[in-house]
Amino acid sequence: QTCALPIFCWSTGSHRVGGNLEIQNHIFSADLSDFTYSEAYRQRGDTVINNHHAIKVEPYYAYEGKKFNIHIGVNLDFCAGKGKVFLPSPNVLFEAKLTEDWLALFGGVTGDYNISSVREHFQILRYLHAENEIATTHNRTYTPVNAMLGLKIRPINTLLITINAAYNYTMYDVFYVPDSLGFFNLTGSDHTHWTIAGKIDYHYKDYVNVSFNAFYNIWKMRSDVPGSDMSFYKMFGLKNNHILDRPSWGVSLRVDGKIDNKWTLYSENIFGGGRYALTLPDAEGIVRAVELKPTIDLNLGVQYNINRWLGVYLQLNNIINRKHDIVYGYQSCGINFLAGLTYSF
Repeated sequence: QTCALPIFCWSTGSHRVGGNLEIQNHIFSADLSDFTYSEAYRQRGDTVINNHHAIKVEPYYAYEGKKFNIHIGVNLDFCAGKGKVFLPSPNVLFEAKLTEDWLALFGGVTGDYNISSVREHFQILRYLHAENEIATTHNRTYTPVNAMLGLKIRPINTLLITINAAYNYTMYDVFYVPDSLGFFNLTGSDHTHWTIAGKIDYHYKDYVNVSFNAFYNIWKMRSDVPGSDMSFYKMFGLKNNHILDRPSWGVSLRVDGKIDNKWTLYSENIFGGGRYALTLPDAEGIVRAVELKPTIDLNLGVQYNINRWLGVYLQLNNIINRKHDIVYGYQSCGINFLAGLTYSF
């Protein structure tokens, strides 16, 4: 459960002072005899209660001017349950116009503390062991620093180019590791990574919209830190710049073309690679590290607007019928289609 609300806000002219409050609650209890995959839990047969709570308070100051905007805040996370009690992080964002029309500088330093649950991870991967919910470590991901700096360039009114570089340090991020049954356990480790990214947005009136995104990540796992579950990295041949299930690079392209007031064609295409995974144990019980096949996902769609508030669409997904591993051993769907209605009000 998450509840977020402003505590107070006072403003005068371009200046604003305020505070935000966010409360996260993770409440879990279970009869251990229900966990069919773990003999140890079944034999205990008692009830486990594993609750985590976090209160985030963010006091801030903000200035909004014609050429310069800034938000200066600090996240004060107070936690109850296992782990550290006080987890602070910055929340500073700014944007400055370097010229009147075509160039702006933006950036900031932010951070976060997040409580997750196995139920949330089930939405990504359905083949998790349910007893992962009992663990007291995988649900406390903490990012003390996430820094970014970039430029927005608008050479013409219809074209926006964004480039940026970012540095991220995350403590106990969550990863999925397979076991001999073909299911997955949650594990975690600290890591840092640099990201270089770019985006191009082009539009011509309401007829053509093009969005192109690209990024490249430089990862570094910190498998030797206290509390890390990733000490097996070197054992299985993984290097510190390899990271489980996360891409090293990615490219996406979205094109929308309006034929007339009724018909619109669109195409959404995703490419990515540099993901690594651990295999299931073979007949000799050996686990190996492998690089997963790159993702190539091409999709086409058409939408017909019956009137101003009702439309129908048909989307053909994975048109080249290429299958890739969502996680190791579990592949994406082949060619498929999706049809539906849109209603605007």
